[in-house]
Amino acid sequence: MIEQQGQTPEEDQSQQQFNSMRGPGVNLVHGFEVLRREYIKDINAEVTHYRHVKSGAELLSVQTDDDNKTFAAGFGTPPFSHNGLPHILEHTVLTGSQRYPVKDPFMAMSKSSLNTFLNAMTYPDFTLYPVSSMNEKDYYNLVDVYMDAVFNPLLREESFQQEGWHYAVDESVNPASVRYGGVVFNEMKGYFSTPSSHMYLQIERALFPDTDYGNSSGGDPRHIPELNFKEFVDFHKTYYHPSNAKLYFFGNDAEDKRLAKADEFLQAFDATPVDSRIPLQPAFAAPRVVEEQYPVAKGDDLTEKHLSTVNWLLPEANDQVRSVGFQILQSVLLGSEGAPLYKSLIESGIGSALITGGLQSYRRQWSFSVGLDGMKEDTGADLERCVLETLEELARDGIDSDLIDAAVHQFELELRKYATRADQGMQVLEMVIEGWLHGEEPFEELHWEKALTAFKDELQSNPRYVEELIETYFLENQSRVRVDLTPDPDFEDSRRQEEAATLKQFQDSLSPQELADLTKKQSARELFQKTPDTASQLATLPRLERSDLNPDITEYGATETLDGGIRFLTHDIETNGLTFQSLSLPVESIPRALLPYMKLYARCLTQLGLEHEDYSDLAKR
Repeated sequence: MIEQQGQTPEEDQSQQQFNSMRGPGVNLVHGFEVLRREYIKDINAEVTHYRHVKSGAELLSVQTDDDNKTFAAGFGTPPFSHNGLPHILEHTVLTGSQRYPVKDPFMAMSKSSLNTFLNAMTYPDFTLYPVSSMNEKDYYNLVDVYMDAVFNPLLREESFQQEGWHYAVDESVNPASVRYGGVVFNEMKGYFSTPSSHMYLQIERALFPDTDYGNSSGGDPRHIPELNFKEFVDFHKTYYHPSNAKLYFFGNDAEDKRLAKADEFLQAFDATPVDSRIPLQPAFAAPRVVEEQYPVAKGDDLTEKHLSTVNWLLPEANDQVRSVGFQILQSVLLGSEGAPLYKSLIESGIGSALITGGLQSYRRQWSFSVGLDGMKEDTGADLERCVLETLEELARDGIDSDLIDAAVHQFELELRKYATRADQGMQVLEMVIEGWLHGEEPFEELHWEKALTAFKDELQSNPRYVEELIETYFLENQSRVRVDLTPDPDFEDSRRQEEAATLKQFQDSLSPQELADLTKKQSARELFQKTPDTASQLATLPRLERSDLNPDITEYGATETLDGGIRFLTHDIETNGLTFQSLSLPVESIPRALLPYMKLYARCLTQLGLEHEDYSDLAKR
């Protein structure tokens, strides 16, 4: 345990509570050893980083007075191909587990729970299972179901076929035909029907051609059928092992209860080495250009349907000052319609709308993208020229210090808001999970004020620090790719023909017996899907009783005052040093016919500038 110097009363009390959990001569608490323990003023919480000795799992316990408790289990899940394995596994682990053998515990719990958050998400290289609830019994019910789902899923082949992909035999035609089916397969087909999703995929492939970041963790429908059940099960065994797990608890429940619950699931496993980190992409020797197509409807006017982006590969996010600098720079360049790069691109007339705006920080290696939609053919080079000339001008002539100050101020405001939101547990999770899963200390991101102060100090000693970020990581950076997307009315037809040819080749290879076996397997899958869970299976799910509900309502009082005929309502609550103000104006005098335009009018008030001060100047405040 780290020795604490000059502890605050909060830290001292927390230390005493922690020590009381440990008996004489006992080095572990429910199988956990302490790696680091610290009171973090920035989020007003006691944070302890544990490791479960037997299983190797890590656990971050954030102790606050927040009733809205949050739990999450995260796993590094590198996508080794475009077959969508991490995404399909995310779906399938939530279709029954050893303790809760119902086919859809996720949906069953969402109907009977008081949860304030319940979801599962697949990221480029990790998968996350978060839940939140203000009712402690409900919260631990959800934790129990999720822990069993990720560590002890049934992983039935029928569920894999249902959630991932399968061959479906259509016997309504003669001869019978075979097609693909599956929840994720169909979901990703829909996802890739939009221009933005195609652009995102091509950016990933172009920026990370030599690493698994170039693969789609969600899955490419052309490659999803390449995944087999054995590979699927083996992946879970390796990458959902507790040694690759990061467990997160947040709220006002007892620390001892958290550790006991986690140990209940972890004690069955033995620690084993798991390497889920994706290697860094080597730098490019020179900038590149990638040209691809995306689907549009037949008959569409293709004149201004082109898209183009300029994208940079950035360093690993292991320097806090530089990481803050990149976030400030994003705000400076693209944070508003008056921001210099945003304004330059829109006023250039090259395209109609900004796309893929800015910093992409959810990978181990960050990237930056900016581009335009609504472009004419062969104008990608014009876009790249406009972007580079704008950046060159900013680096050469300098960035208005007021714009940087405004970006720093806004950045600080957003960070302070984390401690005021009703979903603070989710916000803190988002702050720590990416770096933690990528091998960084989970505490560093929580010390945001320290990082921001270090950035301000750097800026004070070197006023050109932001301009130097532009020079080093944008203008001199050879790891740059321009991605041009061209509309193709035949795109979907071509993909359908490709899929049909693959399926025909497969069907032609089947003997009559193999086709019959495929039909039999389909019937078994459909029977599995239609058969309801038994009463005994449903009874395994934990439920709330009426006695578990708190009948008391938390009231947040307001003080009402009058000043100059204006009514003021003041709410005295913890806001992490911020003052929030909202202004309400009567609209009785506005004609009914104009009321539908009030939202547009209100938006214009904040985005069109003033008589003697344009929007660009206002954006610097």
